[in-house]
Amino acid sequence: MAKPNFKILPEDEAKKFIFEHIKKRFTKNGPIIGKLPRDYREDALNEIYIDLWNNRFNYNPSLADFTTYAYNRGRGVIKAMLQSSGRITRIRKKISKENRCNSLEKTDTFESKEFCDRLLEVLTEEERKIMTMRFVESVHIEDIAENLNLNPQKIYSIIRDAKMKCIRSKWNQK
Repeated sequence: MAKPNFKILPEDEAKKFIFEHIKKRFTKNGPIIGKLPRDYREDALNEIYIDLWNNRFNYNPSLADFTTYAYNRGRGVIKAMLQSSGRITRIRKKISKENRCNSLEKTDTFESKEFCDRLLEVLTEEERKIMTMRFVESVHIEDIAENLNLNPQKIYSIIRDAKMKCIRSKWNQK
């Protein structure tokens, strides 16, 4: 039951106490830090140390021992890191998805005049209009949806179905 008074404890002793306490209480594979991705664990220990050091004067020995205080502060730091990790992961996924979509759109060019003519025969009027707006005129999905009074998800669905029709048509012609 450690109840240091950081207001009267010398700075070197306070740093040593916090460091030793973190070393003893939190480990890289411990129950709290173990929830983080491996590359975040060392950063988590550093963040907990920084947080405890910055908030050492907020610790009140009469309310709880330092172990409980450190554990609760550490949980807060880990929770924030998990949330930011989740955000970072979602952002990375979104960026990679956009890059994949952009690279697909760049490779989905019409190969020849004959192929284009065959596609026009296979697709419905609505599909032709949407595909022309999207891939020939380079109009964004949201703008197409607004122009045709449709849901953007419906536009994605129509484009996907039209591409599948085109692929099937190409395979049947070979």
